[in-house]
Amino acid sequence: MANKVIVEAKFRLQTNDFDSGPDQYNKGPVRFTVAGNIYFAGTKSCPAAETVFTMTPVTSPSWAYFENLDDTNWVEMRIGQGYQAFARLPGGGRFFLPMAPNITCAGAAATTDMYTQTAGSAVELMYCVTQA
Repeated sequence: MANKVIVEAKFRLQTNDFDSGPDQYNKGPVRFTVAGNIYFAGTKSCPAAETVFTMTPVTSPSWAYFENLDDTNWVEMRIGQGYQAFARLPGGGRFFLPMAPNITCAGAAATTDMYTQTAGSAVELMYCVTQA
């Protein structure tokens, strides 16, 4: 039996003047097949300085989940040292995304490395990246 990644997503926009109500996006569960059983998961302390984030033993990433375990500080994620961030997770923020299997990270030792940076103090980042 193939490995499965199951995602449930719900999005609702609500402000003092507007509520999407029944127009909210509610999709789930969505299932994706992942080949093999190689993955990279755990937590990492991400300091204020731009720091390499190595995804060994994953050599060709597929699906990834990231969660900022800090309540107040954000963490940015980049595909190369000095590059523009592709994601900024606020305190408590999380996201799930399909990663390009042939991602190349400029300036890193391995092609699947990324970089993280925070605003001042270090944050704990929880992650899980699956092999394509």
